[in-house]
Amino acid sequence: MSLSYRSAHMSTTVVKWVTVKSGGHIELDSPELQPGVQAEVIVIPETNGPAVGLLEWLVGAAPGTYGSPVEADAHLNRLRDEWRS
Repeated sequence: MSLSYRSAHMSTTVVKWVTVKSGGHIELDSPELQPGVQAEVIVIPETNGPAVGLLEWLVGAAPGTYGSPVEADAHLNRLRDEWRS
């Protein structure tokens, strides 16, 4: 997968899925990148665990919060039922 975008206030951003090679080497080929330009590279290895959405890991993380989205929805639905009656 490859993404490239540019806005008026930021430089070109290239997002690609790559396979880490032997010795931890990563190869990135992208025609959007100009030779000789410095670039910041951030590597986020995929995990074998369950996929987690951007903020799903927060659910139930703080004391007194709900343990799952289902528990939070159930509580909100009970509150709505109380308000309607």
